[in-house]
Amino acid sequence: MSQEPTPQTSDTHTIEQENNQTNAQTGKIFLIVVAALLALMILGNINYFFEKDETAQRPTTTTTTSNSLQSQAADNPPAPAKVEATTGPSRQKLNEKGTQQLKDKQYNEAIVTFQQVVDLNEEDPAGYNNLGVAYSKTGNFQKAIELYNKALILNPDFVDANYSMGLAYEGMKNYPEAIRFYNQTLALQADHKRAHLHLGLIYDAQKQYDKAIESYQKSIAQDANYTIAYYNLGNTYLRKNKVDEAMTAYQTAIKVDPKYAKAYVNLANCYQQKGNTEMAQKNFRKALAIDPSLNKHRVK
Repeated sequence: MSQEPTPQTSDTHTIEQENNQTNAQTGKIFLIVVAALLALMILGNINYFFEKDETAQRPTTTTTTSNSLQSQAADNPPAPAKVEATTGPSRQKLNEKGTQQLKDKQYNEAIVTFQQVVDLNEEDPAGYNNLGVAYSKTGNFQKAIELYNKALILNPDFVDANYSMGLAYEGMKNYPEAIRFYNQTLALQADHKRAHLHLGLIYDAQKQYDKAIESYQKSIAQDANYTIAYYNLGNTYLRKNKVDEAMTAYQTAIKVDPKYAKAYVNLANCYQQKGNTEMAQKNFRKALAIDPSLNKHRVK
Protein backbone atom coordinates (compact mmCIF):
# COMPACT_ATOMS: atom_id res chain seq x y z
CA MET A 1 0.00 0.00 0.00
CA SER A 2 1.54 3.18 -1.13
CA GLN A 3 1.86 5.97 1.34
CA GLU A 4 0.14 9.21 0.32
CA PRO A 5 2.08 12.37 0.71
CA THR A 6 1.27 14.30 3.82
CA PRO A 7 -0.37 17.72 3.04
CA GLN A 8 2.03 20.59 3.75
CA THR A 9 -0.60 22.76 5.37
CA SER A 10 1.50 23.84 8.33
CA ASP A 11 4.48 24.82 6.17
CA THR A 12 2.27 26.69 3.73
CA HIS A 13 0.65 28.56 6.59
CA THR A 14 4.06 29.47 7.94
CA ILE A 15 5.17 30.83 4.56
CA GLU A 16 2.00 32.91 4.26
CA GLN A 17 2.58 34.30 7.73
CA GLU A 18 6.14 35.24 6.85
CA ASN A 19 4.97 36.89 3.65
CA ASN A 20 2.34 38.86 5.53
CA GLN A 21 4.90 39.91 8.12
CA THR A 22 7.32 40.94 5.40
CA ASN A 23 4.62 42.99 3.64
CA ALA A 24 3.64 44.63 6.92
CA GLN A 25 7.28 45.51 7.66
CA THR A 26 7.72 46.88 4.15
CA GLY A 27 4.59 48.99 4.60
CA LYS A 28 5.88 50.35 7.89
CA ILE A 29 9.25 51.15 6.38
CA PHE A 30 7.52 52.90 3.49
CA LEU A 31 5.44 55.01 5.87
CA ILE A 32 8.53 55.88 7.90
CA VAL A 33 10.38 56.96 4.76
CA VAL A 34 7.40 59.03 3.60
CA ALA A 35 7.11 60.63 7.03
CA ALA A 36 10.84 61.41 7.06
CA LEU A 37 10.69 62.97 3.60
CA LEU A 38 7.63 64.96 4.62
CA ALA A 39 9.40 66.18 7.73
CA LEU A 40 12.38 67.31 5.68
CA MET A 41 10.11 69.14 3.26
CA ILE A 42 8.18 70.84 6.03
CA LEU A 43 11.19 71.71 8.15
CA GLY A 44 12.81 73.11 5.05
CA ASN A 45 9.89 75.47 4.68
CA ILE A 46 9.74 76.90 8.17
CA ASN A 47 12.44 79.55 7.77
CA TYR A 48 11.30 80.54 4.31
CA PHE A 49 7.77 81.49 5.19
CA PHE A 50 8.06 84.68 7.20
CA GLU A 51 5.85 87.31 5.60
CA LYS A 52 5.69 91.04 5.24
CA ASP A 53 2.46 92.80 4.42
CA GLU A 54 2.55 93.24 0.64
CA THR A 55 -0.15 95.92 0.89
CA ALA A 56 1.87 97.83 3.44
CA GLN A 57 2.78 100.83 1.31
CA ARG A 58 0.41 102.61 -1.04
CA PRO A 59 0.54 106.04 -2.66
CA THR A 60 -1.11 108.87 -0.77
CA THR A 61 -3.74 111.06 -2.37
CA THR A 62 -2.05 114.27 -3.46
CA THR A 63 -3.32 117.72 -2.61
CA THR A 64 -3.27 121.01 -4.45
CA THR A 65 -2.10 123.32 -1.69
CA SER A 66 0.72 123.01 0.81
CA ASN A 67 -1.58 123.52 3.81
CA SER A 68 -3.80 120.53 2.93
CA LEU A 69 -1.54 117.89 4.46
CA GLN A 70 -2.27 114.17 4.32
CA SER A 71 -1.75 112.54 7.69
CA GLN A 72 -4.02 109.51 7.42
CA ALA A 73 -2.76 105.96 6.96
CA ALA A 74 -1.95 105.05 3.38
CA ASP A 75 -4.36 102.13 3.44
CA ASN A 76 -7.23 104.50 4.25
CA PRO A 77 -6.52 107.65 2.24
CA PRO A 78 -8.85 110.66 2.34
CA ALA A 79 -11.11 111.43 -0.57
CA PRO A 80 -9.19 113.05 -3.44
CA ALA A 81 -9.12 116.81 -3.20
CA LYS A 82 -10.31 119.03 -6.04
CA VAL A 83 -7.51 120.05 -8.32
CA GLU A 84 -6.81 123.29 -10.07
CA ALA A 85 -7.33 123.54 -13.82
CA THR A 86 -4.13 123.09 -15.82
CA THR A 87 -3.21 122.94 -19.47
CA GLY A 88 -1.92 119.39 -19.01
CA PRO A 89 -3.03 116.42 -16.91
CA SER A 90 -4.19 117.33 -13.40
CA ARG A 91 -2.15 116.21 -10.41
CA GLN A 92 -5.05 114.04 -9.33
CA LYS A 93 -5.11 112.23 -12.68
CA LEU A 94 -1.35 111.83 -12.66
CA ASN A 95 -1.48 110.45 -9.13
CA GLU A 96 -4.10 107.93 -10.18
CA LYS A 97 -1.96 106.97 -13.17
CA GLY A 98 1.13 106.49 -11.01
CA THR A 99 -0.85 104.44 -8.50
CA GLN A 100 -2.01 102.09 -11.24
CA GLN A 101 1.53 101.80 -12.58
CA LEU A 102 2.71 100.71 -9.14
CA LYS A 103 -0.05 98.08 -9.02
CA ASP A 104 1.09 96.85 -12.44
CA LYS A 105 4.73 96.77 -11.20
CA GLN A 106 5.72 99.39 -13.77
CA TYR A 107 8.00 101.06 -11.26
CA ASN A 108 10.18 103.12 -13.61
CA GLU A 109 7.10 104.47 -15.34
CA ALA A 110 5.61 105.32 -11.95
CA ILE A 111 8.76 107.29 -11.08
CA VAL A 112 8.29 109.42 -14.20
CA THR A 113 4.62 109.99 -13.42
CA PHE A 114 5.10 110.91 -9.76
CA GLN A 115 7.98 113.22 -10.69
CA GLN A 116 5.45 115.12 -12.81
CA VAL A 117 3.16 115.32 -9.78
CA VAL A 118 5.99 116.85 -7.72
CA ASP A 119 6.90 119.28 -10.50
CA LEU A 120 3.34 120.62 -10.53
CA ASN A 121 3.44 121.37 -6.79
CA GLU A 122 6.73 121.25 -4.92
CA GLU A 123 5.06 122.18 -1.63
CA ASP A 124 2.88 119.07 -1.26
CA PRO A 125 4.47 116.35 0.93
CA ALA A 126 2.23 113.65 -0.54
CA GLY A 127 3.90 114.05 -3.92
CA TYR A 128 7.36 113.44 -2.46
CA ASN A 129 6.07 110.48 -0.46
CA ASN A 130 4.58 108.84 -3.54
CA LEU A 131 7.71 109.40 -5.60
CA GLY A 132 9.68 107.84 -2.75
CA VAL A 133 7.37 104.81 -2.77
CA ALA A 134 8.11 104.30 -6.47
CA TYR A 135 11.88 104.49 -5.89
CA SER A 136 11.57 102.14 -2.93
CA LYS A 137 9.87 99.57 -5.15
CA THR A 138 12.95 99.54 -7.39
CA GLY A 139 15.17 98.90 -4.38
CA ASN A 140 16.64 102.40 -4.37
CA PHE A 141 16.01 102.98 -0.68
CA GLN A 142 18.54 105.79 -0.35
CA LYS A 143 16.77 107.90 -2.97
CA ALA A 144 13.43 107.04 -1.36
CA ILE A 145 14.68 108.23 2.04
CA GLU A 146 15.81 111.51 0.48
CA LEU A 147 12.30 112.08 -0.84
CA TYR A 148 10.58 111.05 2.40
CA ASN A 149 12.81 113.56 4.20
CA LYS A 150 11.52 116.31 1.91
CA ALA A 151 7.97 115.28 2.75
CA LEU A 152 8.73 115.37 6.48
CA ILE A 153 10.36 118.79 6.24
CA LEU A 154 7.06 120.07 4.85
CA ASN A 155 5.04 118.13 7.45
CA PRO A 156 6.85 116.35 10.32
CA ASP A 157 3.55 114.78 11.41
CA PHE A 158 2.89 113.15 8.04
CA VAL A 159 2.03 109.56 9.05
CA ASP A 160 2.58 108.01 5.63
CA ALA A 161 6.06 109.49 5.24
CA ASN A 162 7.12 108.36 8.72
CA TYR A 163 5.90 104.86 7.98
CA SER A 164 7.55 104.87 4.55
CA MET A 165 10.84 105.86 6.19
CA GLY A 166 10.52 102.86 8.47
CA LEU A 167 9.99 100.54 5.50
CA ALA A 168 12.98 101.99 3.64
CA TYR A 169 15.32 101.63 6.61
CA GLU A 170 14.02 98.11 7.22
CA GLY A 171 14.75 97.31 3.57
CA MET A 172 18.32 98.48 4.17
CA LYS A 173 18.45 96.42 7.39
CA ASN A 174 19.10 99.59 9.36
CA TYR A 175 16.88 98.35 12.16
CA PRO A 176 17.50 101.09 14.76
CA GLU A 177 16.34 103.79 12.34
CA ALA A 178 13.44 101.63 11.15
CA ILE A 179 12.30 101.13 14.75
CA ARG A 180 12.57 104.87 15.38
CA PHE A 181 10.30 105.74 12.47
CA TYR A 182 7.80 102.96 13.18
CA ASN A 183 7.53 104.23 16.75
CA GLN A 184 7.11 107.77 15.41
CA THR A 185 4.33 106.47 13.17
CA LEU A 186 2.60 104.90 16.17
CA ALA A 187 3.01 108.09 18.19
CA LEU A 188 1.04 109.86 15.47
CA GLN A 189 -1.42 107.02 14.84
CA ALA A 190 -1.61 104.43 17.61
CA ASP A 191 -3.81 102.03 15.63
CA HIS A 192 -1.38 101.65 12.71
CA LYS A 193 -1.46 97.84 12.51
CA ARG A 194 1.25 97.59 9.86
CA ALA A 195 3.76 99.57 11.91
CA HIS A 196 3.19 97.09 14.76
CA LEU A 197 3.60 94.19 12.31
CA HIS A 198 6.91 95.45 10.96
CA LEU A 199 8.23 96.12 14.45
CA GLY A 200 7.47 92.48 15.13
CA LEU A 201 9.42 91.39 12.05
CA ILE A 202 12.43 93.44 13.12
CA TYR A 203 12.36 92.19 16.71
CA ASP A 204 12.13 88.62 15.42
CA ALA A 205 15.14 89.21 13.15
CA GLN A 206 17.00 90.48 16.23
CA LYS A 207 15.88 87.38 18.19
CA GLN A 208 13.94 89.55 20.61
CA TYR A 209 11.07 87.11 20.44
CA ASP A 210 9.03 88.40 23.37
CA LYS A 211 9.01 91.90 21.88
CA ALA A 212 8.06 90.43 18.50
CA ILE A 213 5.13 88.56 20.03
CA GLU A 214 3.98 91.71 21.81
CA SER A 215 4.11 93.70 18.56
CA TYR A 216 2.14 91.08 16.62
CA GLN A 217 -0.46 90.96 19.36
CA LYS A 218 -0.82 94.74 19.24
CA SER A 219 -1.28 94.50 15.48
CA ILE A 220 -4.01 91.89 15.94
CA ALA A 221 -5.67 94.09 18.57
CA GLN A 222 -6.17 96.68 15.83
CA ASP A 223 -7.51 94.12 13.33
CA ALA A 224 -8.82 90.78 14.56
CA ASN A 225 -8.76 89.44 10.98
CA TYR A 226 -5.15 90.40 10.21
CA THR A 227 -3.98 87.02 8.91
CA ILE A 228 -0.33 87.96 8.34
CA ALA A 229 0.00 89.03 11.97
CA TYR A 230 -1.40 85.69 13.19
CA TYR A 231 0.88 83.85 10.81
CA ASN A 232 4.06 85.66 11.88
CA LEU A 233 2.99 85.32 15.51
CA GLY A 234 2.90 81.56 14.96
CA ASN A 235 6.38 81.63 13.45
CA THR A 236 7.82 83.46 16.43
CA TYR A 237 6.13 81.05 18.84
CA LEU A 238 7.78 78.20 16.92
CA ARG A 239 11.16 79.88 17.36
CA LYS A 240 10.49 79.74 21.10
CA ASN A 241 9.43 76.07 20.80
CA LYS A 242 5.90 76.96 21.90
CA VAL A 243 4.25 74.59 19.45
CA ASP A 244 0.73 74.70 20.91
CA GLU A 245 0.63 78.50 20.80
CA ALA A 246 1.99 78.43 17.25
CA MET A 247 -0.73 75.99 16.19
CA THR A 248 -3.43 78.26 17.62
CA ALA A 249 -2.04 81.22 15.67
CA TYR A 250 -1.85 79.29 12.38
CA GLN A 251 -5.31 77.84 12.86
CA THR A 252 -6.72 81.32 13.45
CA ALA A 253 -5.04 82.59 10.27
CA ILE A 254 -6.56 79.68 8.33
CA LYS A 255 -9.98 80.29 9.86
CA VAL A 256 -9.89 83.88 8.60
CA ASP A 257 -8.41 82.87 5.23
CA PRO A 258 -8.96 79.18 4.32
CA LYS A 259 -6.73 79.68 1.26
CA TYR A 260 -3.68 80.71 3.29
CA ALA A 261 -1.33 78.03 1.95
CA LYS A 262 1.75 79.01 3.94
CA ALA A 263 -0.16 78.76 7.20
CA TYR A 264 -1.05 75.15 6.31
CA VAL A 265 2.64 74.40 5.71
CA ASN A 266 3.72 75.65 9.11
CA LEU A 267 0.72 74.05 10.81
CA ALA A 268 1.88 70.78 9.23
CA ASN A 269 5.30 71.42 10.74
CA CYS A 270 3.69 71.74 14.17
CA TYR A 271 1.85 68.45 13.80
CA GLN A 272 5.07 66.77 12.68
CA GLN A 273 6.87 68.06 15.75
CA LYS A 274 4.09 66.64 17.92
CA GLY A 275 4.43 63.25 16.20
CA ASN A 276 1.09 63.40 14.37
CA THR A 277 2.28 62.42 10.90
CA GLU A 278 -1.25 61.89 9.58
CA MET A 279 -2.31 65.47 10.32
CA ALA A 280 1.03 66.79 9.10
CA GLN A 281 0.51 65.07 5.74
CA LYS A 282 -3.09 66.28 5.55
CA ASN A 283 -2.16 69.92 6.08
CA PHE A 284 0.82 69.82 3.78
CA ARG A 285 -1.34 68.34 1.02
CA LYS A 286 -3.83 71.16 1.56
CA ALA A 287 -1.03 73.69 1.16
CA LEU A 288 0.18 72.14 -2.08
CA ALA A 289 -3.37 71.93 -3.43
CA ILE A 290 -3.70 75.69 -2.90
CA ASP A 291 -0.20 76.62 -4.08
CA PRO A 292 1.92 73.89 -5.71
CA SER A 293 4.86 76.31 -5.98
CA LEU A 294 5.49 76.06 -2.23
CA ASN A 295 7.34 72.80 -2.78
CA LYS A 296 9.63 74.43 -5.36
CA HIS A 297 10.55 77.42 -3.21
CA ARG A 298 11.35 75.64 0.03
CA VAL A 299 14.78 76.29 1.51
CA LYS A 300 17.35 73.68 0.51
